[in-house]
This record gives sequence, structure tokens and C-alpha cells, in this order.
Amino acid sequence: MPACRSATRPCCALLLLDPDSPFALRWTALFQLAPWLVRFVRQSLPGATRANAVALAGLLAEALPAWGEMEQEAGLQDLMRRNGCLYLYRRESDFAASAGGRALRAEFGVHQEVLTPQQVAVLEPRLPAIGARGLYFPDSLNVTDPGMVMRRLFDAVVARGASLAKAEISRLQAGDGGVELSGPGFRVRAKTVVIAAGARSRALAAQAGDSVPLETERGYHLEFSTEAALLNRPVCPVDLGFYMTPMAGRLRVAGTVELGGLAAPPNPRRLALLDRGVRQIFPQLGKPSSEWLGFRPSLPDSRPVIGLSRRSPGVVYAFGHGHLGLTLAPITARLVADLIAGRGDAARVAPFAADRF
Repeated sequence: MPACRSATRPCCALLLLDPDSPFALRWTALFQLAPWLVRFVRQSLPGATRANAVALAGLLAEALPAWGEMEQEAGLQDLMRRNGCLYLYRRESDFAASAGGRALRAEFGVHQEVLTPQQVAVLEPRLPAIGARGLYFPDSLNVTDPGMVMRRLFDAVVARGASLAKAEISRLQAGDGGVELSGPGFRVRAKTVVIAAGARSRALAAQAGDSVPLETERGYHLEFSTEAALLNRPVCPVDLGFYMTPMAGRLRVAGTVELGGLAAPPNPRRLALLDRGVRQIFPQLGKPSSEWLGFRPSLPDSRPVIGLSRRSPGVVYAFGHGHLGLTLAPITARLVADLIAGRGDAARVAPFAADRF
């Protein structure tokens, strides 16, 4: 949860009291969220924060090489853009407050460059002039059309012999004969089952015998049709808490955090917040061409759950990646494939075990 993880606990409380902050909580879900929030506060203490950063840094170091392999295998080269991403600091106080994060990234070898307003203007000439700094990550990779990426990946796995069955899975039962999945009008038994159901993984993991404190960060998205690209790369105005990402024929505005579970309807205030925010940068935008709510599976320590279930043989976990789902997908897939094939390194995935809680 980057909007709050790097802040102090009092700052999180202040964000909750500000109706226009990038971090919000549905108070009707507070009772349900309380155990998760307590764990989150504990994981935000300095020692735990560092341990979590070390664990994630190990995965992130392998993320781009893994994407490179998948890009070649699935023919994704024309959908990948390697020109970095940019944090935009419109106030000097925000840049000063980010010093701890910059130092931690530098310690882990992340390539980052502090830019003057003039240097920001060279990278992004259509942005309005800013008053403070930019922070540029030149090694960052982004995709121009996520939907097309998924379609090509699907075609690639089908070409290798995979098949697709669409069904609602409500029950998992593991035994000596394998793992049975079932739901309305559907039943299948397999030797190995990978639970990669995102924010809906907790109930299935519980049926496999693992209690995982998975909660949902509700992420809101707006898209605006554009005849010409307004940006050359993803840009995050840090005080607004969202990313503006140029895509094929459109600008996507997505981010902020709302805690509130899976069942509540979309909150129009969060969509309006994104709309007002992006118009501070690009006031000429028309009406959004699409808007939607997605669910990020979030663990209180910000680590995903990757590995074998210790209570149900044949069940493998790959969920809970929070804001890093697309980033860590290929390296997670590689780790899971190695575990299924019996060549995985148990120590490698130990920091992400389901029973770490």
C-alpha cells in the first residue's frame, strides 16, 4: 500500500480524516477490517518494514528479466515500452518527505534520478510547469494495452496445449487422490491446483487449511480517449496518489486506496477524486470514456503468498501481490512452475509462505 506504507502512523490517521486524500476506508467495514489494520500497523514499524522490503526486493530484482523471457515467448514486443516512469513532486515539502524512500531504494540498487523542473519538461513537454522536482526511474517497463497482453498470453498457453474452462469455484477439497474443485454445475479433480484468484483467494485457501489475512484494496480507474498521447511514460503526481499512464489511444488514470471489501458498490466520490485530480494536470480532458473498480489482493506485510500449502498436498498458492500483480506475474509463474516440477528452492519462497502469519 504505497500511499500509506511509507508514511508514519499519525499521517495515515490524518489521511483517513481528509475526504480528498488518496487513502480512504469504508467505515461500515471497520469491524471486518480491524484485525487486518492491527497487523498492518505492526508491519509498518521500522524493523518489519525493512524485512518486508528485503523480501520484495529479491522478487523485484528478477521481475524485468522474467518479463523479458515472457515477452519473447508470447510475442509481446510491440506492446512493451521501455522508457521509464516518473514521480512528480509539485511541492518541495513532498520531495523532502520522500527522502527515506529514496534512500531505501538506493540501498537496494534501484536506478533513480532526481530531476529539476527543466529536466522534467524535457521528458514530458506536455505537462504543466512544476514547482519542485521529478524522480525518474529509467529502467521501468510499462505496457500499452494490458487487455491485448492478456489475449496474447492466453493464445500462447493454448498453443502449448492448455485449455480453458470458465466456472465459479466455491469449494476446494484436498485428499490423497488429488484436489477437487467444484461449483454450480462444475466439478474437476486434479493432481495439483494453483490458487491464483486474486482478492477472492482467501476463502479457497481457508478450505485448504490455511488462514491468510487477505483483504481488498479497492482501486478506481478512469480512462480518457486521446487523439495524441499526452505523456511519454507513466507519471505519478505523488500528492494526488495516482498514476497517469499513456496507452493505445487513451490515458488511464488509476490509483488511490480504499479499504472496504468486495461486496460494497463503487464509491462515486473516489471516481470524482480521480477526475478532479487529473484535471489539475490536463484541464482540457473531455468526459471519461470508461470507469471501473478493481480489487487488489493485499496482505498486511505487502508480501504476496507464493508456495506450497503445508496442510493440503497438491495446493500451490500464487496470490496477494497488491499493487505489484502485473510486475511480479512472470517471476511468480516461474517460481510456481519450479515448485510443481519438484525443482523449486524452498528457502527461496519461504518469505512468502502462507503460514508466516
